[in-house]
Amino acid sequence: MKFIFFFFFSLYLCHKLKVYEFVLPLADLLFPTFIPWGNMKSVKSFFISNLTVKCYSKISLKIIFSIIISVIVFFYSCKEGEIVEPILPVPEEIKPGRRDYVWKEYNLIIPPGENSLLSSIWGAKPTDIWAVGPSSLSQLGIWHFNGETWKNFIDNPTSTYGQTCIWGTDSNNIWLGSGGGIIWYYDGTSWNYYTQLKVNRYQNFGIQQIWGVSKNEIYAVGTAYNSYFNEEQLGGIFRFNGSEWKQIETPKQYLYFFQFAKSINGNFLITALKGSVDSTKLIVWNGKEFRELFSDFGFSPINVFDIGGKTYFNIAKRIYRYEDDGKYTLWKDFTGTDYYSKVLCSRSEKDFFVGSWSLQGINHYNGNDIELIYYAPNTRVMAGLIFEKDVFFTLLDMKTSSTRVVHGTLKE
Repeated sequence: MKFIFFFFFSLYLCHKLKVYEFVLPLADLLFPTFIPWGNMKSVKSFFISNLTVKCYSKISLKIIFSIIISVIVFFYSCKEGEIVEPILPVPEEIKPGRRDYVWKEYNLIIPPGENSLLSSIWGAKPTDIWAVGPSSLSQLGIWHFNGETWKNFIDNPTSTYGQTCIWGTDSNNIWLGSGGGIIWYYDGTSWNYYTQLKVNRYQNFGIQQIWGVSKNEIYAVGTAYNSYFNEEQLGGIFRFNGSEWKQIETPKQYLYFFQFAKSINGNFLITALKGSVDSTKLIVWNGKEFRELFSDFGFSPINVFDIGGKTYFNIAKRIYRYEDDGKYTLWKDFTGTDYYSKVLCSRSEKDFFVGSWSLQGINHYNGNDIELIYYAPNTRVMAGLIFEKDVFFTLLDMKTSSTRVVHGTLKE
């Protein structure tokens, strides 16, 4: 079948392209060379004079030359049994992340005796950044950067609970969570109370993280409790569907939910505590069922995060990649380095930032090694945010309990 198809297809092309019109003149030049004993006219007259009809002669010549060209095209196009592999685009090689940043440090103006721990940061662009966190005064819990200075946002949510996390899709769609389950919404002009998340039989719900996929798919994870001194607590998840926040049923054995991420295969990874404060878990939720991916390894730090569009998690100083099939593989082992806690922000697998185990500042991984890229002794890096050429970090001074923000810009 393959032979028949290619043969007739080649024949059709020869006819349409009128290949014989080019071949016949060429024969006038070639035949005298190969037939020295006569001239070409006698040869042509011999063949044509023996044909009954001139039209039939032209048709015969067309067919003869078309068949010859078709056979040549067919046999040289591919060999029998040969599998022709498709030509796939070669993926662009990931380049090592640059380290030639120009750094600038901002000290927040906080009244004496007060404090503000900025543990979460988000922004739509380098000239529109928000940072929030627990503070001694609720008015000190939210700050904004306009590209030049950091200012305490006066028209901010007032609550007896500290702000804990912030996330948005753009400058006019930002969500803020608090330790009391209260959610605030920023529409580009002002912050407004939106709702308070509550779980049946519990007085409070402490939001640990807000994260989303789009405006109509946003999640809040945290812990439902009556009192932090009461062991009766429950890890909870709420989902925003574009109009309202709804609770998702969760297993009762989990006491705390801390972090949340959605993988490329649609599953969700959640860090949790189960049964007691010394039993850290990593849970996979497929939207219906919960299962433990890691269990019973004590109170080792576990964090989930995104690198280059893929989901990763770490246990202590080992980073694992969560695969599409629901399994995981050890990606990098940073044991013996100054790696601390989690990947704060990233552009790719060869360009991300982490904290410093020795409290020396900000570390950077470029695909080859981890290097201290910004020296800030006695500080703990709390949060990070990354853009194409800019990075932002909130730092806590472990001696003075003061907070400052560091901004790095790649050199031109």
